Amino acid sequence: MGAKMDLIDQRFGFLTAVRPDGLRRGTTMWLCQCDCGRVCHAQRSGLRYGRNRSCGRVGCKAKVHRLKQPFQGIAATVVKGSEAAPCSA
Repeated sequence: MGAKMDLIDQRFGFLTAVRPDGLRRGTTMWLCQCDCGRVCHAQRSGLRYGRNRSCGRVGCKAKVHRLKQPFQGIAATVVKGSEAAPCSA
């Protein structure tokens, strides 16, 4: 059970992995708790690679909370050859 237990209590976006919940098409499914309180299932690979980050409910409080946060600027750099040049936005 060691490999299946590696996600317990880990956070993936707004989801917290609770326990493994069987197999679907050969992939381990996880029971997850969203920050909004809803419980959902997600594939292990979806959690690990960022495809599943919330319960997916349209009115999910976790998503609403994220949208209400003020915008924070993103710094980007374009790399040309071996030199880095800042992007002009």
